[in-house]
Amino acid sequence: MMTNQRPDAASLVNLKRYPIDRPGSPAYTALVESGRATLGADGILLLDRFLSSNGRTALEGEAERIEGQAFLHEDSHTVYFSDPDESKPPSHPLRRTVSTRKRAIARHLMDADSAMNALYEWPALRRLIGDLFGIETLYLHDDPSNALVLSAYGAGENLGWHFDRAYFTVTLLLREAEGGGEFDYLTDIRSDGDESYACVQEALEGRSARVRTANLHEGTLVIFKGHDSLHRVRPVTGAVTRLLLILHFEEKPGVRISQEYRQLIFGPNAPSG
Repeated sequence: MMTNQRPDAASLVNLKRYPIDRPGSPAYTALVESGRATLGADGILLLDRFLSSNGRTALEGEAERIEGQAFLHEDSHTVYFSDPDESKPPSHPLRRTVSTRKRAIARHLMDADSAMNALYEWPALRRLIGDLFGIETLYLHDDPSNALVLSAYGAGENLGWHFDRAYFTVTLLLREAEGGGEFDYLTDIRSDGDESYACVQEALEGRSARVRTANLHEGTLVIFKGHDSLHRVRPVTGAVTRLLLILHFEEKPGVRISQEYRQLIFGPNAPSG
C-alpha cells in the first residue's frame, strides 16, 4: 500500500473551539470540567464541530476511498452479546434477540500515514479523553484491526440494541446517512447488582419513555459511557452511507481481541497475529 506524508494531527481539529493542544490552560480546564459535568449528568458528551474544515475534508475523503473494502457482518444477539437464555420467558432481555447488519473497515486496511491514524495516535486526544474520565494514562488499543474502525451503514443496515463491553467509547461521525441512522440511547440504566431488566425490556418493546436520540452532525466527536447505557443505531435509508470512525483506547497496554472474534467481525483475511 502506498503511503502519503502524514498530516499534522493538530491541523485536523478545531482548536479554537477545543484547545486540546493547550493542557493546563484556562480554556482547556474549562473544557474538561464542562465535559465531566455533562458525562456525569447525561452519560454522553457531544463535541460538535470537533474537526476543522481541513480535518473533515481529509477524513471523509479517506473514508470514501476505503469504503468499498468494508466487510459485512450480520448477527442476531442479545443486548449483552450473550447466548439467549432459553430458561427465561421469550420477552426477557436475557433471551430476546435483536438483529445487527453493518459493515466495517479495519485498521489494517488503512494507510499508516492517513489522517485517521494521525488523529487516533495524537497524544493530545488521549490526554483529553483520560482527563474527562480521570484516567492518568490511556493507551492505544493494540489490536491490528480493532484499534481504529470505520463503520459503514448502507440502506437497511443497523446496529441493534446493546451494551458495550468497554466502559466508554469514542466515535467520530464523518458522514450522515440520507435518512435513518439515528443514535438512540438510555444512559446509566444498569449498575453492579442491578441489570434493570424491566427498563431494558421496555426499550426492546418500543415503549420506553427514557429513550433519547443524539443530535449528531458530521464532524461531531462522541464520548459515550456505553457499558451501562443501552444504545442502538437505527436502520439507514437512502443511497448515502453513514460513516463513523471508532477510536479504541485502553487503560492498560497490549490489549487485543481474540483472533476468532477479529476474523468474525472483519473477515477471514484479517490478521491472525
